Amino acid sequence: MNPTNPLDNLKAPGSLLEQKTSETKVFRDPIHGYIRVEYQIVWDLINSREFQRLRRIHQLGGVSLVYHNAEHTRFSHSLGVYELCRRMITEVDSIRSILNQQEQITVLIAALLHDIGHGPYSHFFESISKISHEDLGTMIIESDQTEINQILEKAQNGLSKRVTSILKKESEPHLMSSMISSQIDADRMDFLLRDAFETGTTYGNFDLERILRTLRADQDSLFIKKSGIHSVEDYIMARYQMYFQVYQHPDSYGYELLIERFFKRLEQIENENQMMNKDLDPDKQMIDMASDLKNPLRMLHKGQIHLLDETLLNMVIRKALDFHDEILKDLAERIINRKLFKWMDQPGDQDLKIIRAELKKHNLPESIYLQEIELSTGEYLPYHEKSEPILVLDMDGSRKYLSECSAIAKALLSVQKPDSHRIYFPELILDTLIKDQTDNKNSYD
Repeated sequence: MNPTNPLDNLKAPGSLLEQKTSETKVFRDPIHGYIRVEYQIVWDLINSREFQRLRRIHQLGGVSLVYHNAEHTRFSHSLGVYELCRRMITEVDSIRSILNQQEQITVLIAALLHDIGHGPYSHFFESISKISHEDLGTMIIESDQTEINQILEKAQNGLSKRVTSILKKESEPHLMSSMISSQIDADRMDFLLRDAFETGTTYGNFDLERILRTLRADQDSLFIKKSGIHSVEDYIMARYQMYFQVYQHPDSYGYELLIERFFKRLEQIENENQMMNKDLDPDKQMIDMASDLKNPLRMLHKGQIHLLDETLLNMVIRKALDFHDEILKDLAERIINRKLFKWMDQPGDQDLKIIRAELKKHNLPESIYLQEIELSTGEYLPYHEKSEPILVLDMDGSRKYLSECSAIAKALLSVQKPDSHRIYFPELILDTLIKDQTDNKNSYD
């Protein structure tokens, strides 16, 4: 990568959006073979410090603690989404005929930047920062404090807002947004193939080449020829399997829960110290770093959003090993050494009674060491037709919902996994629970 300031590559404030690189740049990629870059503005955005930050953000958050090889990043996924949009433009005649050259380049930029707002451990971080990655991404692209914004505006006035309008689904033609975010889009197609490859599973595999060959478009959306139905069925089944076998793995959630508990405990400590007017030294540096992490808008306004990464989060957690609070130190040790909480689905009243008694016995606060969650699986079902359904182009030229043409899609619409009540708790309680369950079982024999 070019270590110089990417802004130096653009010739002049009025330089054309269509400016090409001196030669086609390529990235070797395990999913797409080569990722090709031919526009200078795309190359400059990749070299920006905010985009390089994505190298330091895990794509799958806590999933890497379950599938040990899932170490890939938002950087590689973002490049993959860009490449799929580039292929759509290159290989789907109807897309190329609808979008002019500047629109084509703009949608490529939007594809590249669609995840620019993700924080440490991706989606999980939103529970810490209280801001969605979509909203933060819009602010990063539109803020004059970022290299990304400066590159966009130097290429063409107002370009940053045209990019965010695509990401917010406010663009015309709406097709540009559909290419990046719909039920059959470059984002989902890349992350399914990439996540399956990196986790070593086969759930996420489907025939990408067949989908691209049978893909069609109009001003508003993408749709598929009827001859491509079977490849789309594989695609939505891949989503179905990946959601429940990989993305929603309980141990992945358990790891992210530890980090959430860590910040909750830190907040408790801060509040207690403020009430007592207690000096935080020598812990102030760690407290300040954690405060920046929780406030990405403050980092953005200070021109430091490129420092919002997992390196910073891990530094905070490491420093907590020397913190004065034993509970915070315990949580930090658990995070660093993967000492996850145990979990149980559908616990009974007796189970909860035992856990609470054991926590009290070991002087462990329930607010930190017992987490009860209600899992509503309906929102994670991989296909629905409430908005932007997958449309099929029939032989007579009419368009139908996928469920009208596919028994598999129709069956998935009716799938409802039961909601679940799950609890997480320290492993030291497990023996007591098992003994109680064994005693109860024996009493029935």
